[in-house]
Amino acid sequence: MVEIQKTYFLLFCLFGLGFGQVDYNLEIQTIFNDNCSSCHISNSSGGLNLSSYTNVMNGSGNGAVITPYDHTISELYVRITLPSSSDGDMPPSGSLSQDEINL
Repeated sequence: MVEIQKTYFLLFCLFGLGFGQVDYNLEIQTIFNDNCSSCHISNSSGGLNLSSYTNVMNGSGNGAVITPYDHTISELYVRITLPSSSDGDMPPSGSLSQDEINL
């Protein structure tokens, strides 16, 4: 019985490793730095500064770009999921990968 409990505990721990939280600085900020920084740092295009979490959450001169708890209506999500060459698609130099979008 103890061996079965140990096995279930180990499986529970290992299962949890696959569903960790996203590390903003390591994962999300890296995507912004690699794909958006040429236009969206400091005094940037559209007034949107993607150089930090705080700046992203502050939004742009046009308002919020992140809608908490519903990414599908967030302006940022809408822009990065527009088909390439659509008006307003981001980044204009090419689409993000589906894995990057899923983060």
